[in-house]
Amino acid sequence: RFRILLVGRSGVGKTSLINSIFKTSLTVEDHRAGAASIEREIISPHNENLVVHDSEGYEPGDPRKSEVIKKFITKRCNATIFSEKLHAVWSVRSSSNQCPRSPDTTFLGYV
Repeated sequence: RFRILLVGRSGVGKTSLINSIFKTSLTVEDHRAGAASIEREIISPHNENLVVHDSEGYEPGDPRKSEVIKKFITKRCNATIFSEKLHAVWSVRSSSNQCPRSPDTTFLGYV
């Protein structure tokens, strides 16, 4: 299995992106910030070897959510079984003209 983690601030459209990629409603879009569960495996209906994890959105000044993401990345990168490892981190950002800020780029150093 190829495992991808989506990270990004609350409200940038991580869950909508998953639904768009798989061309189906695999996830329940919840407009409350941080409604996703990072441990939930979202498996493609077209290819069971593709697994996506939707992280809780994070906000500046909320280190708890960032820690959850860091722990998940560390745990999955240290997994001994290949199919349980994390293979990619997809950083999702708003299309606004803002430059990426920490923690937007922080997680990339953990992979």
